[in-house]
Amino acid sequence: MKQSISGKSQGSTTMLLDVMVNDVSVIRLENGDEALYLYGQCLVCNVRASDGQSLADTGRRLASILSLPFQLICLPVPEDEAWCWNDIVSGPFTA
Repeated sequence: MKQSISGKSQGSTTMLLDVMVNDVSVIRLENGDEALYLYGQCLVCNVRASDGQSLADTGRRLASILSLPFQLICLPVPEDEAWCWNDIVSGPFTA
């Protein structure tokens, strides 16, 4: 029920949003920032959880309640300092 994927330099390229449309997904950046998505729609984002709570925990619980697959997507921090979550999910993704 849970899947963890990372952006890599090899493999086929697709839109990240296309990977996230049928499930509960959490994107986790290397700096600890996270965003929780349901069916490709952002529900909440968290900047470096200082309380030790991860959106991945919330995502796993939500997926279980809704009987949906869960995936944790780990990615590097975007190079552009003015990035937003929409930039990440609408951009190309290599798995």
